Amino acid sequence: MIGNVWEWCEDVYESDCSKLPDDGRVKPSLPIPKGARRVNRGGSGLNSPESLRPIDRDGDQPRFRSYRLGFRPARTLFTR
Repeated sequence: MIGNVWEWCEDVYESDCSKLPDDGRVKPSLPIPKGARRVNRGGSGLNSPESLRPIDRDGDQPRFRSYRLGFRPARTLFTR
């Protein structure tokens, strides 16, 4: 999936990663704060191979649209 399109994610973009939860949860984002950007991860086919990593992140306004930006639907298949 990496390198196909930037993956639009649920969390609100923070330039300072020390403000993010360290246990894998997303930063609470509802309601979306005015002026907040959502995280994009992974890079697109227009990026260099060196920058196509899941850790690469950027942020865009929620209304931003681009052919280089998508999302990955996911669901839980099994519950314990």
